[in-house]
This record gives sequence, structure tokens and C-alpha cells, in this order.
Amino acid sequence: MDAGYQKLGKAADAGTTDQDWHGTIRIQKLDRRALYAITTNHGGLFSAAEVRAAQSEVAAIESRASHAANPRGTDAAAAAKATITVLDGAGPEEKASLEWAQKRAAAQVRYQALAKERHQGRAALSVETGDPVVNRFVKAWGELEKAQAYAEDPKSIRIADMASWSKAIALWTSLQEPHTKVLGRL
Repeated sequence: MDAGYQKLGKAADAGTTDQDWHGTIRIQKLDRRALYAITTNHGGLFSAAEVRAAQSEVAAIESRASHAANPRGTDAAAAAKATITVLDGAGPEEKASLEWAQKRAAAQVRYQALAKERHQGRAALSVETGDPVVNRFVKAWGELEKAQAYAEDPKSIRIADMASWSKAIALWTSLQEPHTKVLGRL
């Protein structure tokens, strides 16, 4: 990015255009791990404009993959599967985040529902990760569906109120503790 800034003649700010980001700075050339480092801004090394640009590029990666898998807009299951593929291509730092686990579970549930709807009578392609936190979040989505089916006001039922949702967050938190202790000793 520094070379792009030199060509641009300035650092990124609120006035940095999409053309600047993609033409001169070439943010789209950064790998997924670098983009994640920028979006999380761990250590405060990046400006707000850089964080927004990286977040936009990550969303664009998912959008391009979904569009490529479903160019005519007729196979939402293929688009959902492409989103899963993009999420599964994340680096280990991103996969360790709570946000990734929640997004991955939601994408998995969406794909399975769309594939079941599109291909009735056939099993959906397995897209499970084996990640225990993702599995708990997936289970929470199933609990939500059941709770909404029996609720007087289904819209009043929230995913965050499901038992498996809380268990997933607790599991994720417990898995982070060893990393925190190691980092604290460094």
C-alpha cells in the first residue's frame, strides 16, 4: 500500500476515491489475511479510511464469488455455496474470530435451506467445517426455526436468545483464553 500512496502523492483519507483504492493503491491485490489485518486494525496501525476500504474489498470478494457462481440470478444455493467457499478461504486469524464463526454458520444454514428447497428429495452437499463453535451456531439456527414455528409472535424470537447461541459464545471465549494468556506473557 505504501508504494500506492507514493504514486498517489498522499496518504488515504476520506477523499480517497474508489479509483484511487483500486487503480493506484491496488487494494484488491492484497491477500485475504492482509485485508483482515486492516479491517480489524489490531494495534491501531491503519486509518479509518483504510479500514473502510479493506472492509469494502472483503465484501466485494464475497459479492464477486456469489455473482460468478450465480451469474443469471437463478441459483441462490450456488451463490450461498460460493460465500461458504470464500469464508473457508480465510486465514487462521480470521477463522479464530467470533464474527467469522457467526457468518460461517449463517452461510451454512442459508446454503442448506436453499439447496433443500431447490433440490427437494436430495441431500445438500456437505458444507460442515468441523469447527465446534460454528457447529453450535448452526444448532442455534435450528433452535430458532423450531422456536419461531411454535411462537405466537415469531418475530419476537431472537437468535441470540437460543441456548446454543450462548453456548457457542461461551465455547469461543474459552478457546480464546489460552491465546490471551500466551500473548500476555510475551
